Amino acid sequence: MLAALLTLALAADPVDLKGAPFRDYKEPLVVTIRGDLKMTMRASVSLRAQDLPSYASGVEGIGFIDWRWPSSANTDGLTMTFSRPVSVVSMEAGDWGSDDDGPLELTAWNCDHQLIATVTRPWDISRNPPFEKLKIVSKGICSVRYRSGGQFAGSTFITKIDAE
Repeated sequence: MLAALLTLALAADPVDLKGAPFRDYKEPLVVTIRGDLKMTMRASVSLRAQDLPSYASGVEGIGFIDWRWPSSANTDGLTMTFSRPVSVVSMEAGDWGSDDDGPLELTAWNCDHQLIATVTRPWDISRNPPFEKLKIVSKGICSVRYRSGGQFAGSTFITKIDAE
């Protein structure tokens, strides 16, 4: 069962940071979630894979953020599409205090681009790790979008992305 729940934040991280604390991606990033299931991450601003422990304490593994550094806002969010329809998509999201980033939002669409579901969680100025879990369960999920709000919209990380 544990092997079936392998996520992007564990030792089998799908990206190699080559010893650096982060890596920026100019093109969409394609990663294998499990077996033949691939996920394509498309940034609306700028995709970064970040070694979370080197960024701040409280979260392990690699996190992803769609943000133009050193500061800006991204209200469009990060889009992830799957190589085949899935029935469950989950991830953890958040950051380390200092501003209100709520709500954290995960939205799912089917292969005909029809809205399936949206789940939101608050993330106010006082929040710190552990990150909040976002999960959508529905047949025929082909794509999802992750967004966060607040003055610096999009300034949160996602990790432990899983789909099945």
